Amino acid sequence: MKRFAVRERGEEGASLIIALIFVVATAIVVVALVNLTGTNLINTANLQNERSVEYASDAVVDGTIQVVRPESNSATLGSTTSTCSSTSATVTTPSFNPASPINTYSLEAFCFASQVGFTRVVTIRACPANTANYGACQATALLEAQVTYVDVSCTTNPSGCPAPGNSMFINYWTVERASA
Repeated sequence: MKRFAVRERGEEGASLIIALIFVVATAIVVVALVNLTGTNLINTANLQNERSVEYASDAVVDGTIQVVRPESNSATLGSTTSTCSSTSATVTTPSFNPASPINTYSLEAFCFASQVGFTRVVTIRACPANTANYGACQATALLEAQVTYVDVSCTTNPSGCPAPGNSMFINYWTVERASA
């Protein structure tokens, strides 16, 4: 009868198992980091896009504020020479339409105004270009602002009268949505 020699086994295979565990753990960490990096890149691009839209909307509303500022009396408010209508339902032409896109976005602004005495309250909405009217702009508004212009009565001394819209303050400035 032959006897087989029984070899005692040592720890030769243990290092292979430890190496496999290390490789798997490293792979899991690398996959998680790649996923996190991809998500952060997408979020950064989205944030930059939203910021560009918001800045473009700000520029359009700022432009409208400057265009509306010199209009002073109720005779021109709502007339064909006025930038803003006194009735929001009749506004079909943009009050301010930049000649070229801002931050690659084509936007326009609609506004309407009301006047009490020597105070004009103007509501301005920035919308994507080719918006049909003020009502449609309200539904797609990117930014809305309300500005109060304080005009003065110049009936007694017209030559010393300050310019219309010399004094103004912003009632509110609201970003409705920052994606075009």
